[in-house]
Amino acid sequence: MNKILSSLFFLTILWCHLPARTTLTPSQPSGLAGEESLVEIYFSSETTEVVGAQFTLQYDPTALEIGEILGGSSLQGHDLFDEQNATSGRISITLLSMNNKAFNNGILASISFTLLSDLAGNSDAISFIEEETLLVTIAGQSQGYEAMAMINELYLSFSSSGDANRPSTSRSVAFSADDDGSDATYEWDFGDGTVIAGKTASHTYEQAAQYLVTLTATNLLGSVETSQNISISSPYWDLDAIDLGNGWKSFDWFGRYYESTGTNWIYHENLGWLYRSGTTTDNTWLWSDLWQWGWVSDTTFPYVTLSVSDWLYYFSGTSDPVRYYDFELIKWLEGNFLSARTIELTAANEGGEIDGPTSFYPGQQLVFVARPAQGFVFAGWTGDYNSGQNPLIIDDARNSFSLEAEFVTVQTVSQQGSSVINLDHLDGESKELATAQLNGLGESTFVSSGNAPVFEFSGKGDSRLLSAVNAGILESTVNIGVFDENAAEINHKHLPLMPTRDLEYISGQSRRVGSCTFSGIDIWKGIPCLVMTISLGSEYTEDRKLAQDTLGNVWMLDSLSKGNSLQQAPTLLLPVIDSIVDGWKSWPTGYVIPPDHAISTGVEGKVRVGGLGALENVISLTLNRKDAPGQKEIFAKGIGLVQISLP
Repeated sequence: MNKILSSLFFLTILWCHLPARTTLTPSQPSGLAGEESLVEIYFSSETTEVVGAQFTLQYDPTALEIGEILGGSSLQGHDLFDEQNATSGRISITLLSMNNKAFNNGILASISFTLLSDLAGNSDAISFIEEETLLVTIAGQSQGYEAMAMINELYLSFSSSGDANRPSTSRSVAFSADDDGSDATYEWDFGDGTVIAGKTASHTYEQAAQYLVTLTATNLLGSVETSQNISISSPYWDLDAIDLGNGWKSFDWFGRYYESTGTNWIYHENLGWLYRSGTTTDNTWLWSDLWQWGWVSDTTFPYVTLSVSDWLYYFSGTSDPVRYYDFELIKWLEGNFLSARTIELTAANEGGEIDGPTSFYPGQQLVFVARPAQGFVFAGWTGDYNSGQNPLIIDDARNSFSLEAEFVTVQTVSQQGSSVINLDHLDGESKELATAQLNGLGESTFVSSGNAPVFEFSGKGDSRLLSAVNAGILESTVNIGVFDENAAEINHKHLPLMPTRDLEYISGQSRRVGSCTFSGIDIWKGIPCLVMTISLGSEYTEDRKLAQDTLGNVWMLDSLSKGNSLQQAPTLLLPVIDSIVDGWKSWPTGYVIPPDHAISTGVEGKVRVGGLGALENVISLTLNRKDAPGQKEIFAKGIGLVQISLP
């Protein structure tokens, strides 16, 4: 039968090499001696219709004992003829179709063997005898074939479109497969539920995490699987931001920023200069003049955490000023880093002077003091703020403004009375008393006058105040400044004696770290003083001579910077806490306003201080001295001086 078929084929075929690829491959038996193993003849053809086949297989009869031979799934009514020679280890199989049916891709035949020895699947125990193997097409032509290669080794590699070593959720990762087999199909399982096919593949992960990528390569001879871990990060600042050109970049969640080459400093369009510490957007520390160090991520911004339970909320888009909510302080705050506002200060009639700033950033607290000259009385503020309050404290200034201090002569007040003085800041009995005093005497203890007495500082107190206390006119709790030999033993609740510690200081809109320490005892005009040394980097060093009077008030008798005195006269710095209120001032009522003075702008309040977080029970002061005007300071209960804002 085989000879007849062979003669027929050789009479009708024309050898040709068609572009379509056809494979014919036997699988290899595997297992342990005594077991049965099935050998299958795999067939595939891309386009050619093959209708008949004849092939001879050679096997080792000492290792294999032939059993049953059956047709496979590729046959469509084909007849199978076989000849076996167990001695020589040869099997000849002929497949014929009487109605010219083409083979399907798959298994042409299967042969059962009993293993006489142990065999591995890649042993080449069975092979075709090429000169006795023939495929015939429906056109009567001989079809060439090649053997399908078994997949033994499978390799997985990946790279990203940016930096191959730093894949992120912002970029797709490209994968490729390589193996030593043929006719394989490939399946990629990316470890996040995504499965796709192809020898090459790309995938963008949605979440930053570590994933196990599994590649499976399969052909008719079997499957091989390999896996590799890949760590996907959140977007990288340097790789994944949108490049806007000229150094500007952006993230949708963060907004636009300018990246300074070679440093970690960036300039945010609303938040100003920020120092960035962190490579990925899910774990970044930012240093800001607004909040100092704060942790942010692309999933939490505009929330910024300053500690485990301490959060700020930045009101996105605000810049002039920046608005943010402090959850610890339970209030909205403001800050500005882009442009300062200006104040036009005018003292009318040359009747006095104004102590106060000439520029500010929105959100800052402003304090102004009108000091009338000899022969003049303060009549009130005009311009964008109309008030008779002195000192004037402005908490919510937003834009540039003008402020004029009106002064009138003492003679004018004597002639016209209260009509020339703004008393709107007074009410009730205070306003009635001030009106009566001005109309009857031409002066009032509620109105600042350049003709008022000057406080006469002495270690034994001002004699007029002492007389008034002794006469019962003033209570004995009034700040009279009497000192004894224990004056250097400071024990005020807001100025405890502590070792050297950090102190926050603000210069312009920049926050820095300085130090505060108590450095010994000194004698100033016979009064024992405790010396407090303040060091603010290279910008500022000050030695303060502090003394506590017999009532418990802390005085700054003198302050020196680089050997020069910063003030003209002693100043009451911290009054007994029970007597201080918002708007407290360091000079006694009815006395001329000294050039050196202190004013409380907050009592028992709550503020945020870098390095210490939100502090309660603080006293906020504005100090004015001849060479240090408008300096703001914060004293915290149980800690002491924690913050200085330089003018």
